[in-house]
Amino acid sequence: KATPKKATPKKATPKKAKNPPSSSGGKSLAVALSEPVLAPTGSPELNPAHYEARERLMFPWLQPDKRRDASGRRPSDPEYDPTTLQLPSTFPKCKDAMGKPFTVSPGQAQWWRFKAAHFDSVIMFKVGKFYELFEMDAHVGAADLGLQYMKGEQPHCGFPEKNYAANAERLARAGHRVVVVEQTETPAQLAERKARDKSVKDNVVTREKVAVLTRGTLVDTGMTDASPDATYCVAILEVEDKPVENRAPVENRAPKPDGADDAEDDEPARWMGVCAADCATGGVLLGAW
Repeated sequence: KATPKKATPKKATPKKAKNPPSSSGGKSLAVALSEPVLAPTGSPELNPAHYEARERLMFPWLQPDKRRDASGRRPSDPEYDPTTLQLPSTFPKCKDAMGKPFTVSPGQAQWWRFKAAHFDSVIMFKVGKFYELFEMDAHVGAADLGLQYMKGEQPHCGFPEKNYAANAERLARAGHRVVVVEQTETPAQLAERKARDKSVKDNVVTREKVAVLTRGTLVDTGMTDASPDATYCVAILEVEDKPVENRAPVENRAPKPDGADDAEDDEPARWMGVCAADCATGGVLLGAW
């Protein structure tokens, strides 16, 4: 009978140790910016500088030397309104800096219209169960909220709706003006609207501005509990008591004490009015002098 051979145990080959993760979070910023490919989703190496070339190419009308407000005024105009932005007259059809035409997607076109009307604000744009921050607002989200950029050539970050109160408060307390844009229509309602009215060409659900938040206008309990100190919105008004032409003639005025200057009566009196409101509690302080 054949004697079975004993199996010779194989020697275990030691595996090569993997390189330990870098304490800095991966590759350096200089390397990430020098690579032609984009960093993976959520890469902490991305920052505004990573997207500058794309912005200059895609949106020449956004650059300071070509930017205009909603009324078409340049930044050098004394009446320039930095809170608004003029979109191209052909928007959403645009041309890049090289003259190549492209069309902004319906969803992004909707975002740009909100941004153009509130150019000085951070737009918290609701998409499904998330609030999204796009373009220059994404840089604010990365810097002030610690959010990571999403994968893709467009600067973009976001957070789930459950974090709305915390993140909105953090942006407002950091000094930003926050415009909250909510979906006021579901995809099913959009389909029904298009079915009822064949002239409707919308391809995205309706969204509307529902809130404007600043440090002085935080009223939600979830945004005020952590900082109970009052934060006031203040309005100051200066008015003239009475125009000079409506004052009594000099001969009808009461006599002045010796040494008093009658010319003082020709100067209109000025009043200063101040109103301070604590929006969270409804408290109002009012005074004038």
